[in-house]
Amino acid sequence: MKKKLLIIGVLLLALAVVGVWAVPVFADGASNSNQSTQNTQQVNKTRILVRLLMIQDESKVDAFLAQAKNTGKITVEQVTAIKEIWTNHHEQFKQGSALVRLLQANNGTNIRIVLGKAVVAGKINKDQAQKIMTLWQKLHNK
Repeated sequence: MKKKLLIIGVLLLALAVVGVWAVPVFADGASNSNQSTQNTQQVNKTRILVRLLMIQDESKVDAFLAQAKNTGKITVEQVTAIKEIWTNHHEQFKQGSALVRLLQANNGTNIRIVLGKAVVAGKINKDQAQKIMTLWQKLHNK
């Protein structure tokens, strides 16, 4: 009888220890997958914004934003913010511009070299180079 109680006690203790260790591990795994989903969504948003900035026809941009608003994907405030970003920055994203060519390149090492040379030559400052590299990383890291 004592052996049975001892075995049951050890099993209950083992289950309690496993429960104490397993619950945080499973909870941590759930938060990592949620963060991974958020990172993927952020990358997708960045890609969409860059593609939108590459559109040079304002009527096409307005139509795209209206469609997104009508389907409930973005709010009126977001439409205003995106339109302001497009108005202020779409010239930099013209087809064939240096920025577009850099963002389309696949080799990060070469991008760093080109940006480093541009900083040394005084064409851009370090902050601008870092912003371009960050944008490139968001576009190319999946």
